[in-house]
Amino acid sequence: MSDYERNKQVLYPVTKELLEKLNCSDAYDLEDRFPAGSKFTTEGFIDYSGTRECNHYLAYELSSTYGDESGDFGRSRFLKPSEQEKYKRLFSEVIPEDLIDPTLLKYVDYCYYNCCEADDYYVKKDSFEEEI
Repeated sequence: MSDYERNKQVLYPVTKELLEKLNCSDAYDLEDRFPAGSKFTTEGFIDYSGTRECNHYLAYELSSTYGDESGDFGRSRFLKPSEQEKYKRLFSEVIPEDLIDPTLLKYVDYCYYNCCEADDYYVKKDSFEEEI
């Protein structure tokens, strides 16, 4: 049954260039590289506010709830330098460290009704970060 799902994740974009370097045909091939019992997932989000394309990410799940929230919302921010180093090491369990650009790691906190695709908060501008 469908309900609201809230996720807090660290995302890393999976580009065609990265997939070629890893000899993967699509983002879901990365799942073969996940350490047993890890909190990694492969996510696809629709860029509703821009290209309307599906963008793919390697995601590390920080927390997830089902049915506790209501309403669609999302926020994101790039990681601080200390967080970049921490998560670069963590993501190197799946992607070789020399292929990871830590400045692309982003924290997202979003909620959506899971009978449809979630909006891509990685690319969506967060007005809270704009100058007032």
